Amino acid sequence: MINFSESVYRQNNLICMLQDLKNLFVYWDLRPERINTLNCFLSNIKPGASIKLSLLSDNSGDPPQVRQEITLANLEPGNYYFQNIDPEFNYYFELGMRDNDNKFILFASTPTLELHPSRLHSANSARSSELIAVPFFFGGEYFTELTSSWS
Repeated sequence: MINFSESVYRQNNLICMLQDLKNLFVYWDLRPERINTLNCFLSNIKPGASIKLSLLSDNSGDPPQVRQEITLANLEPGNYYFQNIDPEFNYYFELGMRDNDNKFILFASTPTLELHPSRLHSANSARSSELIAVPFFFGGEYFTELTSSWS
């Protein structure tokens, strides 16, 4: 069980947790000030743009590729399960907007998650989920992303 104290809420968090080798859980929670700024940008500068959360693969030598993408109704706190992922790929997440010309404007990005099964213990061994705090860049500021790894 993850204990999220109230001091963690509304702190521009983008949290990713490995549920198993086929499913990733993502949770986002932005400060009200950040939500207001981005909403003003969306309504005044890029009306009609949609907010997107994208799962991208990033493997050595290959250009990043969007594997799954969802449209968010708003920037309020939320979560989503990305399912049926291929554990042979490395993944990262991008939170941003896609305008009417299909151009993507990045708000936040996470570091790459390595899910290769060869790096994980076998299913017969004892496993425990461990959260790792990793910095990520969001609109000119550094924040912390929590990722899960198997130990």
